[in-house]
Amino acid sequence: MKTILLLSLLLPLSLPVSPVVEVQKAVVVHADARERIVASWCVPPAVGDWVIATDCLMFGDRVAPGDVVVLDGVTLQVSDNASLDIDFALHKLVIGIGSRVLIGTGARIH
Repeated sequence: MKTILLLSLLLPLSLPVSPVVEVQKAVVVHADARERIVASWCVPPAVGDWVIATDCLMFGDRVAPGDVVVLDGVTLQVSDNASLDIDFALHKLVIGIGSRVLIGTGARIH
C-alpha cells in the first residue's frame, strides 16, 4: 500500500534581472516504511524569466513569459503529453552545466 502526501512551498528568489517566484509541491511517497522525495512540481512565473533552481516535474501545458533557465546540476522534466511554450523569437532555453531537460512521451517544447 502506498501513501502519497502533497506539500506546498512558495519560494521567492531574488535576481538582479527580475524577481522570480517558483511554486513547487513536494511529492513524498511512503512505501515499505521508506520515505523518499520523488519530484517537485513546478510552474513558470506570471512574468519575467523562469529560473529553475531545484529539480522539478512540469505537468500540463505551460507558457514561459521569458527565458527559461535551468541552473547548474538541476533537472527539469516535462511530463508525458505536457507542453512548454517558449517564444524562441524573443527568449531562450538555457541549460546549465550538468543539468538535464527530460521530455516525456508525447511532450514537447516549442
